[in-house]
Amino acid sequence: MKRNIYIRISELAQQAGVPASTIRFYVREGLLPPPVKVAKTRAYYSDEHLERLLYVRKLASKENKSLREIKEIVEEKFKDQDAAAVVPERLNTDRRELIINSAIKLFRQKGLSDTSIGDIVTLSGIGKDTFYHNFDSKEHLFIECADRIFYDMYDDI
Repeated sequence: MKRNIYIRISELAQQAGVPASTIRFYVREGLLPPPVKVAKTRAYYSDEHLERLLYVRKLASKENKSLREIKEIVEEKFKDQDAAAVVPERLNTDRRELIINSAIKLFRQKGLSDTSIGDIVTLSGIGKDTFYHNFDSKEHLFIECADRIFYDMYDDI
């Protein structure tokens, strides 16, 4: 079984040599399957998206096919694939770990009361929606971090 590697639209655009707007257009037209949405403004594309995108470009440029013809060919060729079926658990786990690690760093530097959720999301590079998708509150996050914080402090001593 082929293992999917998930990338952002900017990385897909770079690897395929097309602008992100072209990728979005191809998704809207049904030439590419929708990406894996993990947040309101964040989506990931798989290696299957790249394969299909390169195939679409080949049909358009080298074989001079119309969009309608390309769509029919692509649908037939990739009918058994579903590139964006499930949000990979690894993406959610990685993001949760990123939030926890950022919070630990801030809690140790500034303390619980002087650390805001804004500070945590800024350091993590995520949106507040993603934060609240993973944690109910800053206090809930602190409870998740407490064991690690005390373990790290004990190591420092």
